[in-house]
Amino acid sequence: MAGGGGGLVVSSGSKKGRRRRWVGRAGILDNWPHCPTSIRFIALALGMFGLQITWSCEMAQASPYLLSLGLSKSWMSIVFVAGPLSGLVVQPIVGVLSDSCKSKLGRRRPYMLAGCAVSSVATLLLGWSGDVAAWFTSESSTAHNRLTIALAVLAVYVIDFSINVVQAMDRSLLVDLVPPSQQPLANAWASRTFGFGAVFGYWFGGLDLVRLTRGWMGGTQLKAITAFTAFFLVLTHAVTAASVTERVLLEDDPLDHDGEGHGAGGIKDAGAGLWGELKEIGATLRTLPRPIQQVFNVQFASWMGWFPILFFSTTWVAEIYTRSLGFPEFATSPADVREEGTRIGTRAMFFHSLLALATSVVLPPLVAPMVPTPTDRQRDYLRSAQSSLSAQLPSFLRSFLRNLPHIPFSWLSLPLLWTISNGTFAILLLSSYFAKRSVAGASAIIAGTGFCWSVTNWAPFAIVSHLSVCVILRKY
Repeated sequence: MAGGGGGLVVSSGSKKGRRRRWVGRAGILDNWPHCPTSIRFIALALGMFGLQITWSCEMAQASPYLLSLGLSKSWMSIVFVAGPLSGLVVQPIVGVLSDSCKSKLGRRRPYMLAGCAVSSVATLLLGWSGDVAAWFTSESSTAHNRLTIALAVLAVYVIDFSINVVQAMDRSLLVDLVPPSQQPLANAWASRTFGFGAVFGYWFGGLDLVRLTRGWMGGTQLKAITAFTAFFLVLTHAVTAASVTERVLLEDDPLDHDGEGHGAGGIKDAGAGLWGELKEIGATLRTLPRPIQQVFNVQFASWMGWFPILFFSTTWVAEIYTRSLGFPEFATSPADVREEGTRIGTRAMFFHSLLALATSVVLPPLVAPMVPTPTDRQRDYLRSAQSSLSAQLPSFLRSFLRNLPHIPFSWLSLPLLWTISNGTFAILLLSSYFAKRSVAGASAIIAGTGFCWSVTNWAPFAIVSHLSVCVILRKY
């Protein structure tokens, strides 16, 4: 990993038809030269911890809140389209724009910090939408309720679009600052911070924060959660921004056919680059190899089921809880009952994220690798090393170890695991019919999907990466 600063100027043609000049040197915690690699990766990935807390806050709290304001479930589905829509639109655009950024902070951090600022304000607006609406209308009036709903929906959309900017920059920093040989390790740390962020976000969302904070962060659970979420989002990304050093882009000129720069940079270049990226994405989708297209088809179908799990699980569990107390509708139940139901739903998502984190740690070593098997010489070396090691053990222990299953399991391939995960997910979705009156049953179903969610976030991406290599090698 590169360290140090200085005025190093580098010229490169990292993109076809472009000339780029850089100054500086990229690095992580450069002022601590003997820092362990794990600490560097934690500092780089810490922002993803705050990022996942923000996602957890929205997924657990936004739908019960909008429902309590009287927004119908059909309209809520339209509201939460903002999540996938923003991911589809924002990330390619901000990626192209940041590639040409010439800020002294580097290419990624200006967008990352701006996205954090906007997202934290929008998160606070979600919690205080009723108070802000009271500035313009009288409380308990129809106009106040409508304005509160409008502000809350606006907050959800702004959170989704701005947090996707932050997420794109977090991922780009990881690619920019970590050498290719260390990318798998850095991505593993990123995955862990995402997992811990989800566990922590749902954990503190299930606490009675109004009682614990004695109301000084707001008189409702939602206000306290959004305040904590905004704080952690800003804090973690401030640490990441202070820990990394980016190269500064000095010049980004398109080249003509003779290799000379046109000198027509700025917004026009960014727009041309964006349009080129979008055309390339469209062409790629039309010409995907069949195995990769099949993976995308499965993902597309499975996400039909994941959309309600991610955005409506808390509401589903909370509604079952309120009906068990004799209140027919969640929106018309007392405020304390709604808050307790939301906490119970958030607790179910906490166990969901806990199982997902455990699965991401335990399962990968058990799955057979999707790479060529060792050569005969490597295999003989491993066998001789194992034999010499086992010869030093007591006979009863050698016998016990011989009877243990070999890890990784040769029969457990990644496509098979993904199939098992999708089958389990389908069974859990169908079993929701039998948990319509049981809070414990509904919570168990939501928690059980944590296993499937972990595999869904890992298996298809690893399979596509493997298939891409196979396509390059003309195996498909």
